[in-house]
Amino acid sequence: MNLFEGCQVGQYLDDADTCQDCDPSCNGCVGGGVDYCLACRLDNTNFEPLGREGELEFGYCYCAEGFRYEGSTNTCDEFTCETDCDACPNPSLCALCSAGKELDDAAQERCICPDGTTRTNEGICGGTCPNRGDCHSDCCECEAGAGKSQYACTSCFDQNKELRPVASDPARFKCQCKDGFILGDDNQCHNCPIYGCTQCDASGACVGCKTELNFT
Repeated sequence: MNLFEGCQVGQYLDDADTCQDCDPSCNGCVGGGVDYCLACRLDNTNFEPLGREGELEFGYCYCAEGFRYEGSTNTCDEFTCETDCDACPNPSLCALCSAGKELDDAAQERCICPDGTTRTNEGICGGTCPNRGDCHSDCCECEAGAGKSQYACTSCFDQNKELRPVASDPARFKCQCKDGFILGDDNQCHNCPIYGCTQCDASGACVGCKTELNFT
């Protein structure tokens, strides 16, 4: 049976030789429902193959990461996660909090600083640092009389940073993100976007893997 004989674009021929409309998410199909698309009709979607009908590969379409389906407009619309959230299935539900923060037990969609730390206006979870005002903003404590140099820190204010050698001058140290995190435009450490990555560069590319994993 020819699946499309006598049918219009966007239709398929069923077992009763009747033309039926494809699912709105499909750009051509071999059957009814979301699982029989030949290609995706909507922008910002991914195609997941499920099988073959002769030489034709069929599957289903789903919104790409960072987009969600809006039934009222039949579109995949872009969204961003709430502040302090690095990954979310939708804007109102967080799946992974920014480094150093944790989901509020009372409201799972909200990320908060853990006990014993305080959230600054910049969104950083910091410890108790009574002499921090004399130091660079990255420091919790610093060398006496060194002023506000970022290289004078003896401990870090941000709980997700630690003292590390400066790449261009290994004899000098400053507060940098711990393994598994990347520095964002907000000067906060965010989770590396790739699972199993212990270090990532400024673009988010993995430059170091967990010991049990390898680059591919």
